[in-house]
This record gives sequence, C-alpha cells and structure tokens, in this order.
Amino acid sequence: MTKRKTKQKSKSAFSIILANVIFTISLILLILTILAPFTPPHIIAIPAFLGIVVVPILVFTIAVIIFLAAIKHYRFCIILLIFTLISFPLWRKSLIINFTKTEQIEECDTEVKVMTYNVEMFSTYVQYVECFNNIKAFIFKEDPDIVFIQEFGYFKRHSNKNYNSRAIEQYFNSKYPYRHLWYKNQTTRQEHGVLVLSKYPLTNKHKLEYDSKNNVSTYCDVTIGCKTLRLINNHLESYKLSNDQVNLHIKDKEALYFRMKEAMTSRASQAKSIHEVIEKSSYPVIVAGDFNDVPMSYSYHIISQGLNDA
Repeated sequence: MTKRKTKQKSKSAFSIILANVIFTISLILLILTILAPFTPPHIIAIPAFLGIVVVPILVFTIAVIIFLAAIKHYRFCIILLIFTLISFPLWRKSLIINFTKTEQIEECDTEVKVMTYNVEMFSTYVQYVECFNNIKAFIFKEDPDIVFIQEFGYFKRHSNKNYNSRAIEQYFNSKYPYRHLWYKNQTTRQEHGVLVLSKYPLTNKHKLEYDSKNNVSTYCDVTIGCKTLRLINNHLESYKLSNDQVNLHIKDKEALYFRMKEAMTSRASQAKSIHEVIEKSSYPVIVAGDFNDVPMSYSYHIISQGLNDA
C-alpha cells in the first residue's frame, strides 16, 4: 500500500509540474502574440515575430486547453480560455472570419469594383510579353472600376519599344483612360513604381516618400456619382529574402532576425505615414496595396484603425 501511494503521489506531482509548465508557456506565448498589433517592433520585436505564426499558436493554445481539461486542471483551462476569447477579434483577422455587415448603399452612391495586384514587374525575367498579356487579359476580364497596381514597370534589358513602361500604360487606355503613376526606382537597369488605373477622372495626386529605394505610397481622389473617394495605393517594405538568402540566413539566425526586424520597423514607420493621410482625409478612403505583412502586425493595426477590411 505504501509503494502504491508513493507512486500515485509521484504521478500527481509530475502531473502538476507538467500542467504548470505547459500552462505557463502557453500563456506567455498567447499574451505576447496578443501584444503584436500594439507593440512597435523597434521597441520589442518578439511579439511581431509571433504575430507571423499566429495560427499555429492558436492551434497550440486550443490543444493545451484540451490537454489541461483531460488531466482535470480546470483553473488553467479557464484562464487560457478567457484570454483566447477576449482576444478573438484579433485572431479572426488572421482566420479570415468577417462579421462586418454590408452597409446599405445610399441613394447617391454607386457600387465600385476595386482590384489590387502586385504584378512583380510582369515577371520580367521570364516570358515578359506573355506574362503582361495574361495579366492585362485578367484585369480586363474582371473589369474593375479601379485597379491598384504595385511593382509596375520593367527591366530595360528585357524590353523593347513595344513593351516599355510608357507603351504599357497605353495598352490600358481603352478601358482605363485615367491613371496615377509614380516611379519610385528609375535607373539605367529598370523602372518600377505604383500605378492606379481608373475609369473615372483622378485628381489631387500626391505621393508619400519613404526611406527606401523600392517602396512608395500614392494617393489621389476620384469622384464617382455624387461621392468623392480618396484612393491610397501602397507598396511597403518587404523582407527582401530570396530562396537562396533564406537558406543562407537559416544558418545565421542572428542575421535573419535583424533583417526581419529592420523590415518590420520600416513598415511600422510607413504605416504611420499612411495613417496620417487617412486621418486628414475629408473623404471616405480606399486603402489597397502590397503591405508585406500579416493581419496580426503592428503596421496592419496602425493602417486599419477605423477602416473595414474587405
């Protein structure tokens, strides 16, 4: 009897220790992930990295809750469940769950179809003409009223007089006679920037310059029916990691960490500039583009304040 009781006590003690360790790890991960949208990455970067893997962390948390319930540590279950439910409005952005009701269209409003597309300079390295024609055909088939394009441009050594940037603009004229184009990077090797195509006249054209040689935002106004909208087109900082660079940095985790942190910090600064334009706008805004970030990020939180995510 004494040996059996000793074994039972040993199992009970191990169960308590295991439950405490798993609960603590899960709670810390959960709290740090919840902080990701509210923590500037230049101050503390760990939440920003956890925001990238938000779905696996949510799955892990649910698994821990089930495990703790199975071994009857209900107090820990309740604590984790409360934190998970309270933070659900943040989780659902990453899970593509949208409960926002469609607003009723006012009498003077006109429905507007919008498209955003990072064309990657029409895959200039391989089959440039074919890629351009395919993208153009897709846009024309979908027939949006307004198109936000990022990385619009070409590599000069792969182009000819029929497929340089000026010529490419003309190919869209039949359907989109109005445009707002800004080249961020014009060199002897390439031209690329951001472009807005529209079926309606564009006015009040401006750009937002960033401390980056590849990234830029622009904004302009469009009047459709009796309503004026502000259009903000964005191409924000990326990690700039090719497959070869990823493999290289995996061996040097510190270099990978600082490279990603630098990009996160740049996007945070760019997001604040965009938010200022949104706040100062006297018109409803449509914000589109390639943000190079996840919904659980600080930059997404800054930009999306007061907006509905489509």
